[in-house]
Amino acid sequence: MSFSLFTKSGTSHFEIPKNGEELCLIIGIESGLVRGSLVLFSQMSSSTTVAGPGIPPRIFHSVVSEIAPREIDIHSRSSAKILSAMLDAVSSVSEKTIQEGLKITSSHSITIPVSKIHVIFSSPWIISKTKTIKISYEKETEVTKTIIKTIVDEERHALEQKFLADHSGSRESDLAFIEQKIFEVKLNGYPTNHFEDKKTRELEVSFAISISSKSILSAIEQTIEKSVRTNSRNIEYHSSLLLQYSALRNLLTNSDNYIAIHIHNEISDLIIVKNGVCAAIASFPEGTAGLSRASSLALGQSKEITHSSLNLVAKNALHPTENLKIKSVARKSTDLWLKQFTDTLTAVGQSDSTPHYVYLLTDMHYSYYEHALASLQQAKPITVTPIEKSSLDSAVSHQYKEKEDPLMSLYVFALQS
Repeated sequence: MSFSLFTKSGTSHFEIPKNGEELCLIIGIESGLVRGSLVLFSQMSSSTTVAGPGIPPRIFHSVVSEIAPREIDIHSRSSAKILSAMLDAVSSVSEKTIQEGLKITSSHSITIPVSKIHVIFSSPWIISKTKTIKISYEKETEVTKTIIKTIVDEERHALEQKFLADHSGSRESDLAFIEQKIFEVKLNGYPTNHFEDKKTRELEVSFAISISSKSILSAIEQTIEKSVRTNSRNIEYHSSLLLQYSALRNLLTNSDNYIAIHIHNEISDLIIVKNGVCAAIASFPEGTAGLSRASSLALGQSKEITHSSLNLVAKNALHPTENLKIKSVARKSTDLWLKQFTDTLTAVGQSDSTPHYVYLLTDMHYSYYEHALASLQQAKPITVTPIEKSSLDSAVSHQYKEKEDPLMSLYVFALQS
């Protein structure tokens, strides 16, 4: 759990021990896969800039495991089957990352044990909500951390009560608070990073809150502890969306208005940034697996052959007639995705002033979603840019360049920042 104020330079998520190095296991849990990395953080690592002096965090080994597809509802976190499948993937990733990773670190004369585990949740395993609260006072009032914390705590309580009402009687009602992050504090309409002990007539606080399920966290802890000797005090939980936002806030220093999209297996996650501050975060149930399934069904091909065909079309490597056929099939799926994207923007009150820059991260089918976004009819066309691992080369190093993972790099950069 954490409570912090994001600034342009970021804030530390954890303290590195006095010996100057900490070896961490990072587990990222998404809708269709689990990814893991063994990472060495150094006390000398740069914590404020991408290209600043210091030793960047080093990713020594990474593993990815699919959450085994079964006849289950991937969007229901209360499903015992999907939970079991997720835990199987967490177990596999934890064991392989630790076993192989420690061999690699040992070969580099790094013999310190794993002392921290960061578990990062994407949808549907976590619920995150953004909110801006404005308070007007009759007279000049001193702002304190207690006042800010009370505002955020009251909103978290309201979110928990609503969630409990919507999921009465389910295992999900056993809620766990993950983190709350303050994006911006304004006094009399002006943003400030130093609000304590100052007086104001109008206070505005923009923040985000994340919650999950205690039973799910407990099951994950028990699963990881089979591979790593640790205890719950050394396990920290995070929201993928909030970590991505923290990283991008430092990376995209010249971009104050944009949307960041992470399209994973069954779900798409959105971060809408305006004037340098997160205006909204949201998710909708449509991802890369939907494109693969719909195309496979329409073409009458296996998922494996369809996946290969989609890749070949993206490279213009098929006969023009076959190209056109597959593109037409894929477009129907991306049109559905695009409608859900625009509907989601409307639902979170962001449809009237959509930023013209989109930063896109997806494990597959990138070109199809890029084309779909570029087709949106707006006064000014959308510019779609991939979130590439190369943009993080100076901030995060990798033992094996061919295994670089842009999303894991974002996580590592955010945790170190």
